Amino acid sequence: MNAHGPNAFWKWWRMALVCLLFPASAFAHNPDTSYTRIQVSPKQLEFRFSFDVTTLLKLVELDTNRDRRVTQDELSQHAPVVQEFLRDHISVSFDSSKTDLGEAETPFFSGNAPEVPEGDYHLTLAQFVFRKPCAELPMSFTLLFDIFDRLGARHTNLTSIEQNGQRDEEMVFTRFEPDYLYDTTVFAPLTDLLWRFLKLGVKHIFLGYDHILFLLALVVVSRFWDLVKIVTAFTVAHTITLILAALELVRLPPRLIETGIAVTIMYVALENLWTKDARHRWLLTFAFGLVHGFGFANVLRELGLPAKGVIRCLLSFNVGVELGQIGIVLLVLPIALWLGKQSFAQRARVTASLLIFLFGLAWFVERAFGVSFMPI
Repeated sequence: MNAHGPNAFWKWWRMALVCLLFPASAFAHNPDTSYTRIQVSPKQLEFRFSFDVTTLLKLVELDTNRDRRVTQDELSQHAPVVQEFLRDHISVSFDSSKTDLGEAETPFFSGNAPEVPEGDYHLTLAQFVFRKPCAELPMSFTLLFDIFDRLGARHTNLTSIEQNGQRDEEMVFTRFEPDYLYDTTVFAPLTDLLWRFLKLGVKHIFLGYDHILFLLALVVVSRFWDLVKIVTAFTVAHTITLILAALELVRLPPRLIETGIAVTIMYVALENLWTKDARHRWLLTFAFGLVHGFGFANVLRELGLPAKGVIRCLLSFNVGVELGQIGIVLLVLPIALWLGKQSFAQRARVTASLLIFLFGLAWFVERAFGVSFMPI
């Protein structure tokens, strides 16, 4: 379920339902219903889960001394059981990467009641708070509730999300609709988004070992000005397909793209064994750059593009990729130029190219045939 999908009717229907059922300050409670309130801030997500005592008794016997009341001390004593259940059965992912709920705080009853008599078990809510720090706010996060086998098929969780002090989203989790994707970029300033996408581009090129080896294969046999033309051609080409693919104007199967990237590495590495003139290689690099652009777009598609400033964020990501590429070239080029002046230069080029070819071949086998044996 997507936080900002096109189906406005169902979004407003859910909001109306939440307004009817979601507890106000008095927490008017409905049977088989729990509540979640998520507060999104730039450096932290706070998750506040609220369950009535009757629901908690399905997880742990709170009334230790069987005096028909549950005290704050008893709630605190059994809190680890409930907190472990929540950690195990509520999944959180930041930008498609699984994470956890964060640090748990001491639970408490609504209104800070010191104890709850048996007659109020179904009325009084116990609140369990988790705080998840983040170095920077993810562009999206996903919630998956797997609580319904333990709490009952009829159980419903009503969730609200607040960002920048605004009530943004309300949703209903059930066993039939247990997950939700929330886009944090809707309320983020555009300058923050551009900075995030620029950093993402830099990180991606440094973690994209296939892209790095493709660049290294080009550097091995290129003189400085030839390399300038090659990198420029690569930049222009992957910018074109990055924008087309990220905006879903053109779409190719991921396996085909990733296999194609491996082929580009293999070809350039093999060509290094016989080519002595790289002056026209920029044409080939342009063609191969189109393939790599689709690979960059796959990363953005998995993370999700923001609802505003899409083109500017794409270009910012691309600038980040270029900065990363320039950094790699500047690191490697002096070594390549030095090697080119040595007596063993040809042997070094051949050895480096063969190693790069073997990596490309291994990736080709992995990606084309769906096997996995490479450590990177």
